[in-house]
Amino acid sequence: SGDQLSSFLRRSHSEESSLTVLVPGSLAGRAAHDLPQHLMRQVYLAYPTIPSDRKRWAITELEELMGADREGRTGVDHGTISAVSAAKVLEEGLRRAGRDLTRRGLTAELNKFYMFDTGLMPPVTFTQNRNVGAKGAYVVKLADTNGFPRSMGWVATD
Repeated sequence: SGDQLSSFLRRSHSEESSLTVLVPGSLAGRAAHDLPQHLMRQVYLAYPTIPSDRKRWAITELEELMGADREGRTGVDHGTISAVSAAKVLEEGLRRAGRDLTRRGLTAELNKFYMFDTGLMPPVTFTQNRNVGAKGAYVVKLADTNGFPRSMGWVATD
């Protein structure tokens, strides 16, 4: 959690420390953004998507799906984006597999996905030997010298 990250950094920090901390952004929480500047410089967050990946049509669909309880709220958390994207992949796989659905048939259809666009994150590709839709992440340095998060861009894991 963000509180655990904060506690870890405070306990392990020293002026000579060259500690670099890599954290999945969805686990960092708000507490990571509330760290003192000298601790923030040590933290890099990884995200599967950033707001510029989101297409207007997909956000409209998501807002409709979320319904009335979303009114007045801004932004969508990464967990929701990931869950809805996974549901879109499953839905398309089921559609392609057809009425005579089997596990083998669904798997075969999912393995044909090439640059499938959910509208919420980078397009995903699956093959028989590639079971991860997007191989990489956006790396964000929690804070640079002016105190704002700075994207290091997409880092591929291939």
